[in-house]
Amino acid sequence: MKAIEFFSQRFSLENMSVSMFEFTVELLDLENCVLYVKDQDQYVVFKSQKEYIDGLSFAKEKKHDLMVYFHAGLLHLSDNNNFIDAKIVDFFKPNTGIPIIMDKGLYGMILFDKGELTQDDAIIAEALMNLYHLALTNYWNFSELELNMKNLDSKIFNLFAINQASKALVSELDSSKLVDLSLSVFGELTQSRITSIFMFDEASDSYRCMGCSDVYNKIEYRPMVLHYKEKTKELLKENKRIEVVVDFDKDEEKESFSELFEESFEYVSYYQPRYIINLVNYNDLIGFVTVSQRVNDEKYDQSIFELIESLASSTFVAINNARRIEEIKRNREVAELKVNRLERLNVLVKNMNTALSLDNLIELTLETLKISFGYQLSFFASFNEDRFELIKSVGFDIDVKEFISRDIMEALYQGKTLIRYDVDDISDLLAGIMTDELYDKTQGLIMIPVAIDDVEPILLGIICLQLRIFLH
Repeated sequence: MKAIEFFSQRFSLENMSVSMFEFTVELLDLENCVLYVKDQDQYVVFKSQKEYIDGLSFAKEKKHDLMVYFHAGLLHLSDNNNFIDAKIVDFFKPNTGIPIIMDKGLYGMILFDKGELTQDDAIIAEALMNLYHLALTNYWNFSELELNMKNLDSKIFNLFAINQASKALVSELDSSKLVDLSLSVFGELTQSRITSIFMFDEASDSYRCMGCSDVYNKIEYRPMVLHYKEKTKELLKENKRIEVVVDFDKDEEKESFSELFEESFEYVSYYQPRYIINLVNYNDLIGFVTVSQRVNDEKYDQSIFELIESLASSTFVAINNARRIEEIKRNREVAELKVNRLERLNVLVKNMNTALSLDNLIELTLETLKISFGYQLSFFASFNEDRFELIKSVGFDIDVKEFISRDIMEALYQGKTLIRYDVDDISDLLAGIMTDELYDKTQGLIMIPVAIDDVEPILLGIICLQLRIFLH
């Protein structure tokens, strides 16, 4: 009854093992007893009445677990030889054994020598065997329940974290702020000591490091750029799938990911990556996040990987949405700008149609360009008999005859618009004092030929505008 009462309570596995040995020795009045317990892939001596030497362990084999199903009851001397090494039998010389079963596997054995086992001893030994089985199975079930409860709590937290993080990510429409938010979310939820984020830059066709965070502030941000290899682009066109999580402790996965880029991936090791988290939809890789060893030094378990994959999916969607919204805004702004320009051009055309003479037409054109389009400096020159004549100017006043460079005449005859983006280059278009007059008044120049389309263009003149406001 004392043993039943004792094993009805909850103890650690080590305490239970000690108690099983002591109760067996006490109730069976033993002098030669040894307890073997499972330690990973072998059975080792846990406690013994007899002094023993090293090397008396034996390997765990399939037959030991099959014993649970095909051998009911106590082990006798003839049975011992089937389940344990002869050296152990020779050393301890047991004639009886109590198999200790935990759930559906053999946890250990209590081997002892009591001479000829009486009927009462056999009843007690079998009762102890059943008691130990119930106690250890209850312990195992409770441990499994605790583990499942812990995993359930972790999943509930992860679902809550994913829900909150996804809301925060999707609600942020500024892509630059979204990148910073993603970096923060991955760092906090994975408890990574060092976290960095790389995003694809369409302008340079490369992946750029957009930021990093270090819990202990020992790592500073370093700008890094990675370019796809040509063969990588071909593989992606063939719809080669990119995995979400890359384990950098596995050489095969590390090498496979590193092979995607022209640059050596070793210098990314500055951020001490433990895992690479790809922001990817099948083979559309818009970026990736590196996470290092966790702050609490715990391993990344399955629940963390589930969290990471969900976060990666949410981040991919959020960044894609933000970029598309920004693209829509840019397109809308461009469309509005075009409409605005068309409206102003319409005003210009209306003004030009009201002109009663060529001089009036030129004056209305330049004034409209100034008022409606903001050109503070412009002039019109007519072309007649291989030379230009300055007819009207806005923003400067100069009396000059030869002011167009002869080197550009052929281009003007062909109806080409000429642009100089630097004021130092306007001497290519203008000659003499005109260059000096305009040098301090503009950043560049655009020269537009006015011509009639025919079999060959007929050049009537040119309109010249300052480049500053044109580019704006």
